[in-house]
Amino acid sequence: MAIYLTEYWVRARCVTLAAGVDLATRNGATAAFRARKWLMALIGGTAAETVKHICAKRPGFVEGLTTWKVFGEGWSNHIADIEARGVAMALAATHDRLVVAQQLDGERTKASATAKKQTGGAAVTGSGGAAAGGSQLDPASADQIAAWIAGGFLLAAIALAVFLIWRARVNRSRATAYAAIAAETVP
Repeated sequence: MAIYLTEYWVRARCVTLAAGVDLATRNGATAAFRARKWLMALIGGTAAETVKHICAKRPGFVEGLTTWKVFGEGWSNHIADIEARGVAMALAATHDRLVVAQQLDGERTKASATAKKQTGGAAVTGSGGAAAGGSQLDPASADQIAAWIAGGFLLAAIALAVFLIWRARVNRSRATAYAAIAAETVP
């Protein structure tokens, strides 16, 4: 507790922050000392919006770590949980429990709908990329540049599909976390 207090809470000046923003900032500080910098770049809006912005920055950071393949899913779930808890704390500062639960359920619905769109977009993009790659160019009659362009489109379609699948997973984690925190909040 002493390490968390001195090295993360005090160092990130969390005592000066609104409820929920303090949690997201402290949690981001324990993972990377970038949380205060992220916070300063995001100031503006409600405390709940600030929590969501801080937590939206984190997956891009942790994905770049060498240990992402091992811990990535757990980190995504943890960040989603911190977001949902931070938003609940921010909302609870100005609303009663029933309103907080309703707003958390609204966030769950939005995250779930976004995940479905992203999953559908990945399927369309992936199948479109496969279709584009399915037509073979005759090397004897095709221009070499056309082959490179077709390959580039195929790679771009695959990259977009992978990105959309990853974002869908992040949003499913967010939806699950919001549902869990909303269930805890209901009186």
